[in-house]
Amino acid sequence: MNVKNNFIVFLFLFLFNPIFSQNNQNITCQLEDDFNDTHYSVIERSAQISSSDLRKKLVESIINFISVESRLELENINELSSSKFYQSSITKSEGLLFNAKEKLCNNGSVIVYVKKSDFNNTFLSKFKNKLSVTEKTASDLLANKNFSGSNYFSERYDLLKNDLDDLDLFLPFAENISSSSFGFRLKSIYEKLSKIEFYLVSIDENISNLERYYLNLDCVTAKNQFITLENLLSKASKIKYKTRLNILNSKIKSRCKILKKAELKKARENSDLFNNFGFSFFAQTIPLDISNNTESNEINFDFDSFFISAKTQYFLGFGDSGLRAGPYLKYYFVDGTLNNSDESNDFFDKNFGIAGLSLKIRFIRKFIDLEFSAGKTLKSFEYSTNTNNIEEFYFYIFSPRFILGNTEKRISFSASVDFMVPDNSDVSYKYLNANIGINYNLQFKKLKSQDRKVIKEKYIE
Repeated sequence: MNVKNNFIVFLFLFLFNPIFSQNNQNITCQLEDDFNDTHYSVIERSAQISSSDLRKKLVESIINFISVESRLELENINELSSSKFYQSSITKSEGLLFNAKEKLCNNGSVIVYVKKSDFNNTFLSKFKNKLSVTEKTASDLLANKNFSGSNYFSERYDLLKNDLDDLDLFLPFAENISSSSFGFRLKSIYEKLSKIEFYLVSIDENISNLERYYLNLDCVTAKNQFITLENLLSKASKIKYKTRLNILNSKIKSRCKILKKAELKKARENSDLFNNFGFSFFAQTIPLDISNNTESNEINFDFDSFFISAKTQYFLGFGDSGLRAGPYLKYYFVDGTLNNSDESNDFFDKNFGIAGLSLKIRFIRKFIDLEFSAGKTLKSFEYSTNTNNIEEFYFYIFSPRFILGNTEKRISFSASVDFMVPDNSDVSYKYLNANIGINYNLQFKKLKSQDRKVIKEKYIE
């Protein structure tokens, strides 16, 4: 790489190092209070070091910082390990001259530094220029694909790949100090690079390469490479390689389908959003007639006698708030259990069911839920009018319910009251009963539509 390109590489590596200065340098070197915020610097305790070695030391320090902090991005650059990249960068940067200043400190040490704003501006200018040149190189190579067998074409292709690796590596840094986005331009160059690579090898080798490596590619990349390969084939080549192409396409789609299914399953398992199906069994007190209890606030339930009821319900989850709603069906097993002389309880001499809707609200996560239900009896009841006519009516049931325990797990406990009022205003009977119960929940995890959309976009058919 020539000196100009070396200089650009150095600028990239030099730019993003805000921490190479000692805590006491502001005192010993009499620097400005905001020096560390406005300059990149490194300090050397011996003033005997030459300017050339001092600048080289600064370069090495910055490259070391970048190679450590960006290790994930450096793992597979041109199949070089991060340590090899570090050594290569040191070699490329040796002997470079840059606009750095030196200052001798009171304690005999020396500091070399450069203003951040100057380097930021230079960096962006060089980055944008290199990006434009690389775009033009990719377009020129694609336009001259008929010369793909020449050494010149191969050499230009190798340079293009190296330049793209540099741009890709320093893209996050460029966008960090700029209001512009450059990622879409790099993506466009990579798409052209894929097409250029097609012309560097035979059709058979192109197909063989994708057959060997598609398992190492993400689904979108594998599919895009197949589409690019297919589009660049002539009609005769498509006929000749039809069987291999069909088999390869089928394998890629099958793999992507399996990966999509596995990722959706894993995302659902980790999701906080769920629907659930619940079963509950209650011990309920005998319905207390409160029709004439208008002058007293006392309500005395008879806990000596009780009957059993059962409830099944299905809840739909909404967002992460813990809000759920759904239908329920409850059944009172009262037949033969209510033995008292109050004629008003003749209404409850037979089993009956209730259907309605419930709303559940998370009060304390994984500990307390509040539920509100409203329903109507499925069975009608009869009463005698003043004219001795028999008419039918239904009861509305309103039930606030307190649920204790982690309702996201299997078992929880609850306490509630059922307030029963007739749907006919001519009927004056009103009843109240209390109950305690045990609940069993079956949970069905689900994803937010946006999360599902993001995953499916990774596996576009």
